[in-house]
Amino acid sequence: MGLQRILMIIGLAAMAVVAGLWLQLRMSAPAVPPETNATLLRTARPVGDVRLQDTLGNELSLQQLKGRWSLVFFGFTHCPDVCPTTLAILSQVARRLENLPQAQQPQLVFITVDPERDVPEVMKGYVEHFDKNMIGLTGELSQVEALAAQLGVAFQKVPLDQGGYSMDHSAAIFMLNPGAELNAIISAPHSVEGIAGDYRKIVEFMAEQS
Repeated sequence: MGLQRILMIIGLAAMAVVAGLWLQLRMSAPAVPPETNATLLRTARPVGDVRLQDTLGNELSLQQLKGRWSLVFFGFTHCPDVCPTTLAILSQVARRLENLPQAQQPQLVFITVDPERDVPEVMKGYVEHFDKNMIGLTGELSQVEALAAQLGVAFQKVPLDQGGYSMDHSAAIFMLNPGAELNAIISAPHSVEGIAGDYRKIVEFMAEQS
């Protein structure tokens, strides 16, 4: 065997060793999450099952959201500004994401913090005004409180001077993965471009990790 061939074999072997080390380091290196305005959790947080009512009055288990990504917002139908604005934004976000594969398109979920007034038929007319596919959920106050506590949603009834009451509540949007686990939190202020962009990045990133 000539000297030139021996050197070539040695060189190829060295390259293979270097490539192997690079691949090993690459595989062991921690994944770098994308830059987003949303808060991406290091580990998805399981959400205990809660049973609510949909807009037809049927019981819906939170686990029935499994299989698709979900964008979840808490509010109430008498809300004068934040809720209608946010739901309108979410409806536009869903349309922006229609070019994604069906399994990656988000389902929109609106959960009332005012179940006393927001009975199923009221919720039905409200959510359909924004998006015919939006899921509206109400139920026993204790069930709403249990779910809100798991996601860190604060809300309370506020009496009005002229009588009646309003509701103070958190304005964050919660992104649940197809396992119905909390994967990211999208804080206000919200915009169509911001949410749609963050959503695409997070879904793509999580797909790469699976």
